[in-house]
Amino acid sequence: MMPSPRARRARAGRRRPAAIAIATRQRRAEGPRLAAAARLALPPALLALLVLFALLPGCDRKPQLVPRGSDSTGAATADSVEIYLHAGQERWDFGDVESAVAFDARALFHELRRRKPSGWEGRARSLLDSIGVGSEIASQPCVMAVNFFSRSDPEGGSWPYVYWCDVGGPQVQGLDGSGLRLLKLAAHGFREGGPPAAAPPPEAAILYGRRAGAGVTPVLLVWGQAGPEGPLRLVQTLGPDSLGGIGSGQFESPADTGAVLVTRTYRPARGFDECGTCPHVYVTRRFHWGPQGFELVDERETPSPYASFVHFIEAMSASDLLQAMRLSADPSVVERAMQRGWGRRGLPWRVAPATNAGARQMTFFRGSEEAYRVHFEPRGDGWVISWFDTTSRVVVD
Repeated sequence: MMPSPRARRARAGRRRPAAIAIATRQRRAEGPRLAAAARLALPPALLALLVLFALLPGCDRKPQLVPRGSDSTGAATADSVEIYLHAGQERWDFGDVESAVAFDARALFHELRRRKPSGWEGRARSLLDSIGVGSEIASQPCVMAVNFFSRSDPEGGSWPYVYWCDVGGPQVQGLDGSGLRLLKLAAHGFREGGPPAAAPPPEAAILYGRRAGAGVTPVLLVWGQAGPEGPLRLVQTLGPDSLGGIGSGQFESPADTGAVLVTRTYRPARGFDECGTCPHVYVTRRFHWGPQGFELVDERETPSPYASFVHFIEAMSASDLLQAMRLSADPSVVERAMQRGWGRRGLPWRVAPATNAGARQMTFFRGSEEAYRVHFEPRGDGWVISWFDTTSRVVVD
């Protein structure tokens, strides 16, 4: 039996209070945001732009080129900077960090449009510090890399952007690489008004650091511009396989086409239990930046007593007695090592705490019971083991 019109109206009436309550809550939630927008007294065109930008998906970390002339005013004004800073603050208050960073990055873009490139880095530091936003900044002529992060949660992630000179003015682009630390920047080809028509495409080489255990692993990302007013595209990546693991890196002649990337890194030694502050076997690598990108031109291990001991144990474990002899001052060292079973695998080695990598005498622990005092002497460009003897484990593990 179908309900009468009166019954249908009665049931509909009973639902209205719930609907009214939901609508009321929605109005209350939107109230502060609408009131804030009203206080700004924004021009209608800029307000529409702000709303459109706010609706962009915050999770998209693909490179996004900021379109030139997207403001209807066609000029970077103080109002446009304040608009984006205000919107960014609201996002920070709501806990939407990625969207907040996007607004702050856009605010900085408008601020830089009013300044000469030589003053970009100073103004960026001043502006971001004034609004309490964490940042890492590196710059070269006409190009600047900025890592944004939350000062209240510096380990919670970072969001990289790059600003550069182009035809008609600055450009800005968000980059892939969230969570990386900004270390160094090298660049070539960026000029006010854009590069000459016959010049090679501009490129920016950004050295980042990725946290790895107790250290940082350098990561190099090279971005190039295919044509005027176009976006930057990733053209080369060098990670731990190329740069060598945990350590540091720096550029020589970073603003020249002949720039060289120098890294000093290490990988954990096999068979050794190494802490973050322990000695390591470091390797220095040099990469020349040429037309084909960064290419390895030199690779050298840093000589040290610790490195010689690591290689001696590697040789003993591989039954390579000739190599072990080269790392010993006397054949008796190899004989004693064989008697002590230094070639057996399975028991990890560990240097005593607070040991300097260049010390001529070191104490090494093996397994949970053995301890040895090892003596070294220089020979040629490196070090050899001159003698060792057993000792007590006086250092607390």
